[in-house]
Amino acid sequence: VIMGSTANIIWTPAGALFAGGIAGIVTCFGEKYATPALEKYLRLNDVCGIANLHGYPAFLSGVSSIIVSAA
Repeated sequence: VIMGSTANIIWTPAGALFAGGIAGIVTCFGEKYATPALEKYLRLNDVCGIANLHGYPAFLSGVSSIIVSAA
């Protein structure tokens, strides 16, 4: 998901691995911390983990597209 908005920009393999690694870390922390917080405070139950699997990496994709376009 993180490579989606920047797919037309030439990434080096190291850059793609770095971006994917960061997305994986954010996904894991979202599963551990954000999902229980959403259930506790907002009463939102993300049964399939869609926010973790697609939402947070998509947000990072937007941020990475801004950074890559500016450079």
